[in-house]
Amino acid sequence: MGLGSTSNSPPPLLPPQHREEHTVYGYPTEPYYVILDSAPAPQRRSNGRFLTYAVCGALSIVMIAVAAYFLWPSDPRIEVVRIRLNKIDWRTEKSSGSFLPHLFLDLSMGLTVKVTNRDYLGVYYDYLKVGIAYRGEKIGRVTSENSAYIPPRGTAYVDATLDIEGFQVLADVIYLLEDIAHGHIPLQTVTNFDGYIRLFSLKVPLQAIMSCEVVVDTNEQTVLRQECDLGVGSKSKFLAVCSWRK
Repeated sequence: MGLGSTSNSPPPLLPPQHREEHTVYGYPTEPYYVILDSAPAPQRRSNGRFLTYAVCGALSIVMIAVAAYFLWPSDPRIEVVRIRLNKIDWRTEKSSGSFLPHLFLDLSMGLTVKVTNRDYLGVYYDYLKVGIAYRGEKIGRVTSENSAYIPPRGTAYVDATLDIEGFQVLADVIYLLEDIAHGHIPLQTVTNFDGYIRLFSLKVPLQAIMSCEVVVDTNEQTVLRQECDLGVGSKSKFLAVCSWRK
């Protein structure tokens, strides 16, 4: 076989080569897309903000309610703790135009009134008015001029003396003569308390009314019975509003 001859035999096989696999760290060679859902984050932020507003609103309501409880003014409570009859007397004069004589009444009565401040602010008052009537007919009134200050949740005692000299009874002369004959005279007293509290730069007026039914003994010159109620009845209320507050 010569050198120029060709051979159709296949080339010799090479031994297989083993390729080592290496882990390569870095950026991917192919495009890689990541889709992020950003919706939950604003939702959590919105829920937290709503919760904060709700808590602040609830605290504000509670603070307003507490402030209203402590600062809201309420009328004081008054109580007539003692009624003293100093003197009661009468005299009659003949009347030329009627068979009934003219009847004049002298009366001196003292009252001790307890005023209780139910507020958490101090109460100021300038006077205390006490009126007295016989069977709905006004006899007289007295105004206590001892102004004072009642501390928060405190009490004060106010004395008032009612002196009446020569009051002529016109409408109920017959009834008064009968009561004098029995030795018992029923009287009505109405006590008006007028005060105010200072709320910042405002003066908030306060008022309380106490009515009492009093029966006095003309012979012993003493008080037999007294019954007092907050507020006044129809007849006494008419006297208190229309007559004694003038």
